[in-house]
Amino acid sequence: MTNTLKNLRKKFAAAVLTTALAVTMIPVGTGFAYAAAAASLAAPDGIKTVERDDDEITLKWNEVKGASGYEIYRYSATYDKWIEVERTSNTYDEVDNLLSASVYTFKVRAFAQDASGKYIYSDFSAPFKTATSPKDVNNLRVSSKTKTSVTLKWNAVKRADKYQVYRYEKSTGEWKRLITTSKTSYTASGLSSGTSYKFKVRPYREALGYKYYGDFEDITVKTVSSTSSSDSQYIGKARAKQIALDKAGVSASKADFRYVKLDSDDGVKVYEVKFYAGDFEYEVEINARTGAVRPSRRHPARRADEQPRPCKRRLAGGLPDGLRGHRPCRQPRPLFSQQRLHPHRRHRLRQDKDVRRQLRLLVRVQPAHPEADKGSEQEGRAEDSGTA
Repeated sequence: MTNTLKNLRKKFAAAVLTTALAVTMIPVGTGFAYAAAAASLAAPDGIKTVERDDDEITLKWNEVKGASGYEIYRYSATYDKWIEVERTSNTYDEVDNLLSASVYTFKVRAFAQDASGKYIYSDFSAPFKTATSPKDVNNLRVSSKTKTSVTLKWNAVKRADKYQVYRYEKSTGEWKRLITTSKTSYTASGLSSGTSYKFKVRPYREALGYKYYGDFEDITVKTVSSTSSSDSQYIGKARAKQIALDKAGVSASKADFRYVKLDSDDGVKVYEVKFYAGDFEYEVEINARTGAVRPSRRHPARRADEQPRPCKRRLAGGLPDGLRGHRPCRQPRPLFSQQRLHPHRRHRLRQDKDVRRQLRLLVRVQPAHPEADKGSEQEGRAEDSGTA
């Protein structure tokens, strides 16, 4: 009897051990788990953002016991529903194809597979909100600079709220924030002439009680030196216009400017100014540094009291009686060029050519002196009387 009880106890213990081994030796690994424990999966928790960019976000969460994978859903406000965007066996994943500087809502659930191959899912995690960062500042440039200041400009970043401007301090070896602004330009003043400075600008978006920053864009600028030939050393186009008007004695309201351009004449920087006023056209050259009106090099400037003298050259072939055979010399070019305009100028030029052509014909047909006509009449009368 005793041996029989002992054998029964051994068989019962062996059966219990076999059942325990069958349960505990179920494979749970990188593949899908065939576990009875998968019948109840906990919802993922501890979701956070570990990395962000202007078009992607990397999420991470705590591991769920018995889970073989996870599904990530994103809420779509356009379609008003949750859309599955990623499926992974890891406890982190990168969600891409997102808009910059935008807020998104995610949720995660775990899944596993039982012995029959059926998928078992956990509940969803609590919704998690986060945001992408703005795009980088684009086209950071210098719009103007002087000896003591530099004006920076950049293109607006879409959906960015503000911008931060920094300057590198050589004395401390650190970046100093100069301003936080919603504008796309900034003027840094109080600088030293002829000195190089480093600046950097970044955008940010305010959302969910946080600031989401874009990457920095930097630039190095050198201020104007005291001996520089920069445009800042010139009188400027506005001043050049006023000098030209004063020299011509024309008010600004009556002037129609065609151009004011900076040019170089024999190594000297000058402003060339051209404008119309009434029936006249004015062309003026002004020294870009001193503002002095430059006389023409080909035609020296004539004094105000100097009168043009006529040339002692007669026109070829002579002229009929009543017309003088002298014409004035070419007048020296004044400090500025002044030409009369007329709508029928070409027509008048053609008329003048016709008149000169008729005069040349008269010169060829008519004698040069009246006495020649009288002599020819007397000779004709004598011949008539002789034949008679």
